[in-house]
Amino acid sequence: MGPTHKDGVTYALVPDANPFVMYYNKDVFEEVGVKSPQEYYDEGDWTWDTLTDITTTFKEAGKEGYVQDGGPFGINTWIYNNGGSVEKDGEVVIDRDPKTIEAIEYVNEMVQDGNFVFSGSLPQGQGRDAMFMSNQVAMVGAGRWLTPLFLESNKNFDYIPWPTNTGEKMEPTLVTSAYLAVNSDTDYPEEAMKFISYYVSREGQEIRLEDNGNSVPSIEGLEHVITDQPEPEHAQYLLDAIEIGQPIVFEFETPGLSNELEDIYELMFIGDLTADEAITQLGEKAREMTED
Repeated sequence: MGPTHKDGVTYALVPDANPFVMYYNKDVFEEVGVKSPQEYYDEGDWTWDTLTDITTTFKEAGKEGYVQDGGPFGINTWIYNNGGSVEKDGEVVIDRDPKTIEAIEYVNEMVQDGNFVFSGSLPQGQGRDAMFMSNQVAMVGAGRWLTPLFLESNKNFDYIPWPTNTGEKMEPTLVTSAYLAVNSDTDYPEEAMKFISYYVSREGQEIRLEDNGNSVPSIEGLEHVITDQPEPEHAQYLLDAIEIGQPIVFEFETPGLSNELEDIYELMFIGDLTADEAITQLGEKAREMTED
């Protein structure tokens, strides 16, 4: 049930959700002369190998191909997409599962080779959103939260499902969410619960998320909130992604574990650890912090 539930008690409610997709900058693809991800996807060739090839082309043209975030939020989509897992049946497998290891090694290789740029190495104030809007990068990965900003900036962009490495056209990606809870010490518990109840309700989600809101409804029957918008063209991919996506649970059930893993990933991306060293440390740290 995740971090919001423990021992049969619900501690927080999920107001909506954000499945990860890739955003691609159509202007950058056209400028460099690279076929669009949608064309590759339609041909059944939107794969990790294709991503390697096109990000190499962008690199040679003086553009960044993709901005790679650190930590579980940056890595887990690649792990899930490759059929891997950080934990299975209560056992840490991040350093033992071949699909997980393959995903971590692939992402690190792309960063070290310059096909991806690590977000933690960007100059202060230069985030992936700013790079995307200034046509410095071809692709970024995120949920729907970047959409309002890009539309307001009149960016020429679209969504595309995550490229795969399994032979399948689409695989699970990360689904993120926030949590809403009431402070047990509040003087207004009834009012707070009433607000939360409305906020996460069908009506509350529809009002908050229509007109290119920053998330995807978590209630069935509100798909039109996503698909009724004329842009981006392939908004349906958000719904497809949430249908098969996976949340991060394990890393957030233990306080501080996510931050510890993020530190190890960062050392790998900046070159202070090899992929093998990082994978070993990830497994050791996860077991140290979760085993009784």
